[in-house]
Amino acid sequence: MKYEDGMIEMIKMNIMEQIEGIYLKATYPLLNTLRKVVVEVHHIGSSAFSDDFNTLDILFICKKNADIYDYQEILIADGYTPSKDKSPFFRNVLILSKEIDQILTQFIFISENDVRVKEILDLSNVMKKSKVLQDELKRLKLECASDYIDRKFKFYSDVKDIMLKGTVI
Repeated sequence: MKYEDGMIEMIKMNIMEQIEGIYLKATYPLLNTLRKVVVEVHHIGSSAFSDDFNTLDILFICKKNADIYDYQEILIADGYTPSKDKSPFFRNVLILSKEIDQILTQFIFISENDVRVKEILDLSNVMKKSKVLQDELKRLKLECASDYIDRKFKFYSDVKDIMLKGTVI
């Protein structure tokens, strides 16, 4: 490994440590507030497997969707804002955003009984393991298309179809 490669790896490790720090900083206050309704928390999205990202996505699995809506006004008063950029996949799911350490952090709240929970977690695990899929998502992001949300939804739908067929990626 050349010196430059070693420096790049050190920088990437530092970025991933920063992501972990932001993740912890983002989740602990919410877990304290939502401890009665949150069942699980997961770091999902591209920041979970890449240093090339612009948002941090955190999935909060709740006992019931109705429970989280009881807290929505409290969270908005604490500086969280409802997300405007929603994929069709996240229809009827509460997504709030807040900038934490200059990183846009999205908090996705979904019921533990929602069938999409398994899909989200399975997809996240596949993305973490597949360099090919990671590179394809990076390419999609770099194109910076105005229809990125729709194209990302299609990308994830295609990956889900591949997973259902049992194809190794």
